[in-house]
Amino acid sequence: AKPEVDLVDAVRGKVLLPTGKPLKGGSVVLRPTAALAGVAQPVTAEVDSDGSFVIEGGDADKKLAAGEYKVFVNLSSNPKHRSLQRQVPEKYQSIGDDDSDLIIDLAEQAEGFVLKMNKNKI
Repeated sequence: AKPEVDLVDAVRGKVLLPTGKPLKGGSVVLRPTAALAGVAQPVTAEVDSDGSFVIEGGDADKKLAAGEYKVFVNLSSNPKHRSLQRQVPEKYQSIGDDDSDLIIDLAEQAEGFVLKMNKNKI
């Protein structure tokens, strides 16, 4: 049996580039940390032109377990995002790695995140 975890219905936040400007497009990927292994799946949400994103947990498969997630940015699918790819540090684009230093803990809050990227390597 899977361990019991609290579920979060919706996550709302905003993603900022290292310059402090909003990320205009692409998507965010919330990847569960090791503590949520076997309980939570990665979840993706589109980013609006003002940098905001909403993950509605209404669907069973989108229910988010309360806990820590690393946040990555996915810009790969759209040629229009080429200029964004240059502005988003590589560590946030390599979803397979653990390099992102953006971590959110849904056990503590699920709304009003402001995720500002860091220029530094790690």
